[in-house]
Amino acid sequence: MFTIDKKTSVVFDDYTVKDSDGDNCPYWTQVCSTCSDKFADSYLDETGQGICGVVGCNNESSYYYDFDAYQYSESNSTLKLVILLKAWMAFGNIPLSDDEIDAPFLHFEKGTSVEDIFSWFEHEHPSICVGKLINGSSLDVGALDTFIRRYCYKQEKMGNKLIMRGVIRGWSNLELPASFRELEGMDCGEDSRAWISLGCLAIITYHNGGVNVVIHNSLEEFVNALESINLFYTKGD
Repeated sequence: MFTIDKKTSVVFDDYTVKDSDGDNCPYWTQVCSTCSDKFADSYLDETGQGICGVVGCNNESSYYYDFDAYQYSESNSTLKLVILLKAWMAFGNIPLSDDEIDAPFLHFEKGTSVEDIFSWFEHEHPSICVGKLINGSSLDVGALDTFIRRYCYKQEKMGNKLIMRGVIRGWSNLELPASFRELEGMDCGEDSRAWISLGCLAIITYHNGGVNVVIHNSLEEFVNALESINLFYTKGD
């Protein structure tokens, strides 16, 4: 299927598992000159050939790259969502012609209808709604505003993120917006939970009585935050 590089967080849809056991970098792929900027702090072997393995790229490669990876896994819902959303961002670079893709993308051949790809994304994860990814959701924004006014007392800006904080006794006492979905696989104790909305790029977290709401300025920032949650608070592969 496809996977994500542990070091750079780049998603690959074309890669090979090495035969040797115990290798710290058990996978290899090809990288083109255009995508090589994503690997500025990594070693690239200048003998690459074939098509670039970076998702959404079909350039001829110039390098080989050895890496370790998080596998696309049905058992880790948060990591699966991260990889799918990274693939969605790469999909934005695929040329279109008459509502069909004009280049291969993941396992889809050139000429596949955009609607078929939209349906695949939504089928792969219950949190993905293509309409919200494209247009956002005024309903999600309104519901989140109600939640913030009810539970949060402190607001601060950190970079492009807006953070609201509050305190409540027990996460079960929270009345969450209906459109927010809980992240599965949280592994930092019974007193921790996280919920997300793609409609307003927001993440609500609860930990030991503290409520945080973080609203992100871009899908990329939102996905990076999800990746951090997966690394530190879930059972990863």
